[in-house]
Amino acid sequence: MKTAKPLIFSDALIEKTMRPLQEGFFELPWAEKDFYMDFLVHCFHVQSSFGQVLSQTEEACRRRAGGLWRDFYAHIRQEAGRADLAFRDVRALGGNPESRVTLPLAAALWEPQLTKLLQQPSAPLGFIFAWENLAVMRFSELLDLVVTLYGEEASHYVRSVVDSAQYLAEASLDRIRHLPEAELPAVISNFMQTCQLMEALFWFKLK
Repeated sequence: MKTAKPLIFSDALIEKTMRPLQEGFFELPWAEKDFYMDFLVHCFHVQSSFGQVLSQTEEACRRRAGGLWRDFYAHIRQEAGRADLAFRDVRALGGNPESRVTLPLAAALWEPQLTKLLQQPSAPLGFIFAWENLAVMRFSELLDLVVTLYGEEASHYVRSVVDSAQYLAEASLDRIRHLPEAELPAVISNFMQTCQLMEALFWFKLK
C-alpha cells in the first residue's frame, strides 16, 4: 500500500497558480484614470473590510491561535494603513471613494475570510500570501507607471504596498511552511481561490 505524499506549499504550485495574474496585470488599462480609481476603491474596501472582519474575531482567535493571532493583528494594522492611503489617492484624483459601491467580486475576496478564520485561524494566510506575492511580482513596475501618469500625490497606496510587500510575503510564506500538515489544505485552497477571484476581477476590469 502506497503512503500518501505530504502536501507541500511548493514553489511550483505558487508559480502555476499565480502565472495568469502576473501575465494579465499590465494588460489592464492603468492609463485610464477611472480604472485606476476603481482599482484604488476596490483595494480600500477589500483591505479595510478584511481588517474589520478579523478585528471582530480578535478574542476568539487569540485563545485559539496564540502567537499566530498576534502576527495577524500586526498585519491588520498594516492593511488598515494601506486602506487609508488608497482613500487619500482617490481624493487626489478628484474621486469620492464613499460614492463607489463595493462590487460583488471584490466583496467575494474578503467576505469568506470570516468563516475560514473561525474554522481554522491559519486559513487566511492563503489570502494574505496571494495578495502580497502579487505585489512583490508586479507593484514596483506599477509604481513607476502610476507616478508617471498621476504623480506622487496619487501614488501613496501603491508605494506603501511596494515598501512592505516583500517582508509580508516572506513572513506569510514562512508561517505557511511551518504549519502542521493537517492545516495546509485549507490554506492552499484559500490561496488558490483568492488567485482565481483576483484573476476574475482583472478579467472584468473591476466592473
